[in-house]
Amino acid sequence: MTSWLGLHDLWLFAATVFVFNLTPGPDLLFTLSRTLRRGVRGGIAAACGIGAGCVVHTLAAAFGLAAMLAASAEAFSAIKWIGAAYLVWLAIGLLRAEPKADVDGAPAVAKVASEASLGRIFRQGLLTNALNPKVAIFFLAFLPQFIDAGSPHKTFAFLALGAWFIAQGIVFLVAFAAIVAPLGRWQASARVRRGLRAFGGALFLGMAARLALAQRHPGRNFLGLDIKGERIWMGSSRATELGLRNVGFVRMRAEDLAAQFAPGELSEIWITFPDPRPRDRDIKRRLTSPRFLSLYEQLLTPGGLLHLKTDNEGLFEFTLETLAARLGARVERFTRDLYAETGADFTEAQAIQTNFEGKYRAVEMPIKYVQFRVN
Repeated sequence: MTSWLGLHDLWLFAATVFVFNLTPGPDLLFTLSRTLRRGVRGGIAAACGIGAGCVVHTLAAAFGLAAMLAASAEAFSAIKWIGAAYLVWLAIGLLRAEPKADVDGAPAVAKVASEASLGRIFRQGLLTNALNPKVAIFFLAFLPQFIDAGSPHKTFAFLALGAWFIAQGIVFLVAFAAIVAPLGRWQASARVRRGLRAFGGALFLGMAARLALAQRHPGRNFLGLDIKGERIWMGSSRATELGLRNVGFVRMRAEDLAAQFAPGELSEIWITFPDPRPRDRDIKRRLTSPRFLSLYEQLLTPGGLLHLKTDNEGLFEFTLETLAARLGARVERFTRDLYAETGADFTEAQAIQTNFEGKYRAVEMPIKYVQFRVN
């Protein structure tokens, strides 16, 4: 049958699909959140809904709809924004959800899901996947690699590979749900459960915020730097999933910035939740010490902006004192509780959230922020 359809290298296809399934993203996060709240049955409902969304993408790839998305920037952008809006709606649902308990005090995550709730999870999974245009483009770009150019049955070949992709994906997500489901029986306190829901909601909002930032500044390039390889992998995987072409990631130490960038090459630098280095002997290693401010001054264009976000009061006060003592440095704005601010001056800083930020906000820890210039 594979020769009749013109399929080849199916072992490589299966391996690539496995890597795709394993990559953290909206589908995996959605399955995880529903499994923790509704048990294995909730995870299976999520997996089946995501599989149904993949059916939409398979049919689109087979019958040419995905090609329209690839060719039309307007159509692609419209689907992206619809998908982002749906992620925000899911996040609001997580953030507003209240913990429920049976008469014996067991948390709602341990209850058996009703048929109605399972149907709702299925529909949410379908929309989460179907409204992700990156999956549509992935299908259009990926599936043809395993179909012979001379195949007389390309439509059937697309459908066959799509069915394989869906089946393998559902099996993976169901297995994933079975592995993480025991965590749902953990008797966490109401505060911890609120924190978990808030963290999940913050992650969904973070995905939508990153999309909005890249859409808002399509002419600007964003480069993420970190010494931790797992963070680079997670960030680059998420950017690829969102289809962001103006984002890059580099694994390196901040001390080596001058070896990678020419003087005046950077227009803006964000320093988000760095190690506060609380010991006095480590002052020079703080990323807002005079040593690093001089490095930033060299690399930034004249008047280039710097931003610091931190949960650490000591680092925040150290930064303000260092800037006050530095000739030519000026603080544009600062706050000790970013998300208590309602003015337009802090809108962009509030819209750009990291995973660490989501964790800190989930436990109601104030986020400190300062925007400044060093030249």
